[in-house]
Amino acid sequence: MEQRTAVIDCDGIVYACCFGVKLLNQNNNPIKVDNKFTYRDKTEEEVYLAIDSIMYDILDKTKASFYYGFIKGKNTIKARLEINPDYKANRTSEIPFHYNTAKQYLLDTWKCIEVHDCEVDDVCRIVSTNTENSFIVAVDKDLLNLEGAAYNWRKQEWVETSKEE
Repeated sequence: MEQRTAVIDCDGIVYACCFGVKLLNQNNNPIKVDNKFTYRDKTEEEVYLAIDSIMYDILDKTKASFYYGFIKGKNTIKARLEINPDYKANRTSEIPFHYNTAKQYLLDTWKCIEVHDCEVDDVCRIVSTNTENSFIVAVDKDLLNLEGAAYNWRKQEWVETSKEE
């Protein structure tokens, strides 16, 4: 069987796993306050289980024999801010509850690599381009629209983008 390497953008996994659990009423309908859904924070154990579930599912569905997982470190957009001070200015700096716990779990348990001084999607592209029989795993459209094969773990679907596209 041919070796296949998954190059995983783990930033989206951290955020997805840190989202709270939607509260339901006695009829299992979501509870809304001021027309907004209400949530409770996940426990650390629930975050770990969510991460494991996504990672195992990725490896199973893609049949990857190896993977590199990358996660945001320090100064990831510093170089781009020097060129364009408004780069990602519309993004909130608020991180979800358990973000650091989830990130550390990916580093320790799943042996992901923390990326400093460069954006995770740039590193994923560089590694994928320079690794034979590799594909990108992400939910980020910037990565899913790059030339080659990519797997969207949220939609559980493959995306193939030609050089022309």
